[in-house]
Amino acid sequence: MAAIDSGTVTGLALMERAGAGVVASFHTNWPALRSGSARILCGPGNNGGDGFVIARLLHANGWQVQVVTFGHPDQLPQDARHNFNRLAMPVADGATTPPTQFDGDLSVDAMFGTGLTRPISDPAMASWLHCHDRFCAAGGAAIAVDIPSGLDADSGRVLQGSACARSGLTVTFHRAKPGHYLADGPEFCGTLHIVGIGL
Repeated sequence: MAAIDSGTVTGLALMERAGAGVVASFHTNWPALRSGSARILCGPGNNGGDGFVIARLLHANGWQVQVVTFGHPDQLPQDARHNFNRLAMPVADGATTPPTQFDGDLSVDAMFGTGLTRPISDPAMASWLHCHDRFCAAGGAAIAVDIPSGLDADSGRVLQGSACARSGLTVTFHRAKPGHYLADGPEFCGTLHIVGIGL
């Protein structure tokens, strides 16, 4: 990323701003939900790192937070691993923890962002995304970080053979991507918020 390469901002700072932007957008979209229980699905890359920031910020504000991770923490990118290590709450391994219906207040899809080019075919990941999708369909506060996991950011189509979950709110950073508006994008993204993070 040019901003990081130039030395004007760190990846950690951008990740912190992104997570804070998602929390702020959540409060704007659902102002009545000031506390409750949240489930954060955190993938093995920097999108998951954003999810760790969201989890930490919500927890600091009195939320009960369940973090579900995919991939070994030691294999996370550096900034995501840093934010994983800052969590002061139990973490569930999505590969070994059976997904359950979520009856809480907020579900966050922070599994994969705009760089995803291969389908999400892992059965455990697909099952957890299905839970997020069902929660959204039932009218729950469901958020996608950057773009719904499994949706192609360029074409707006669900990647062939991929699991993909709908969200009522998608929070993306710096600018919108074509996939937010094209093909399946609007159906899966819901309301779109664009958050500036200093790029």
